[in-house]
Amino acid sequence: VINAAQEVTLTFKAVDAKGAPINADLASVTAKIKNGNAITSGSTVGNYSTIEFAAAVNENYYVSKWTGAEADTKDSAKSSIASLEKTTEVIAHIAEKPQVTAAAPVNGTIEVAGTRGIQNVVLTGAEGENGHVNMNSTAAITATPNDGYFVQKIMVTADGATQTFDYDNAQAYQSGKVAKDDIQITKDTLVQVIFAEKPTVTFGGDTHIHVTAQQDSKMLNTGDHVEKYSGDIVFMATPDDGYETDNWNVTGWTNVDGNDNTTYTQSGSIESNVEVHATSKALPQYDFTLSVDSLGDEGDGGPVSAGITRKGMHAYEQENLKAGTHIFYRDSDITITAVPNAGYRVQDWTINGQTTADTAVSKKLSNLQGETTVQVRFVKLVTGITFGPTDATSEG
Repeated sequence: VINAAQEVTLTFKAVDAKGAPINADLASVTAKIKNGNAITSGSTVGNYSTIEFAAAVNENYYVSKWTGAEADTKDSAKSSIASLEKTTEVIAHIAEKPQVTAAAPVNGTIEVAGTRGIQNVVLTGAEGENGHVNMNSTAAITATPNDGYFVQKIMVTADGATQTFDYDNAQAYQSGKVAKDDIQITKDTLVQVIFAEKPTVTFGGDTHIHVTAQQDSKMLNTGDHVEKYSGDIVFMATPDDGYETDNWNVTGWTNVDGNDNTTYTQSGSIESNVEVHATSKALPQYDFTLSVDSLGDEGDGGPVSAGITRKGMHAYEQENLKAGTHIFYRDSDITITAVPNAGYRVQDWTINGQTTADTAVSKKLSNLQGETTVQVRFVKLVTGITFGPTDATSEG
């Protein structure tokens, strides 16, 4: 005698994280016999039937586990019983997906990209954003600073613990956009990005000096931002004609050979604001008096002229100066040329009161530091002198 197939009762439902029945708007469970009809909870089903379950879940929730049925390895919203052999209750446990909150950024923008269901979502820190993302998903953070700012750090807080990704150091610093794309989301998570201002370079001078700044090949304007941890900044102070660099508010200035300009290099890692202010002072000026010692009735014996140069700078050049009094700036060089008339030669030079017998026709005085006088004396060449008798009757 063959008995009719036995039947068993099957119930199924969805519950919240506390085990209480969940609102149908958030989740519900359906079931069907494999390759057969749908069944309702509480139905009797033939022994050894294969039953398939599916949970319909609001996008902000997910099935955390199944009891009474085997979860599908590829889709957590599905499960099954391969062979129903006894009265069984199947439960889909529903949990709220973790929420990612992007804190409203200051001095930049933030994007936190994740997935919710099969949709991509991007959070920007706007008020009222839905930050639910899939459990065990990966979020990508992109932080973009405003002009003049950089990403100082990114902080990710979950369950009271904060991970800090620090970019304010020479090794990790990035001048613009920063991407962090490997944040694992398993709990409610807060993402914060701190932007900081880049160092500024401020420079200038008084009314008689001009200051420029250059970093690598880039000329800077005063007030410009520069990259933190970047290299040397070279400043040059160029005074007006007749002035020189007097003082500055930094150490390390070095004179440049050949002119009055002064340079300063802010060396090494730039980690704070840089300020440079140069002041000037007037260059001392001195009298230069050039003359020829008179020979009385015989005249002067020839003219003199002079040329003045200073450190190779064209603005200080004076040429073809005649006898008289002239003005020159400290550190000048003066070249004097004496041109004897026919029948004359140079007898001596008197420089600042010191007379030297010297027949040279030119003199150069270098790096002069005070009032200077130069006098040249010519002498008539002696010709036609004879010795011995002057005629046939003379003795001698």
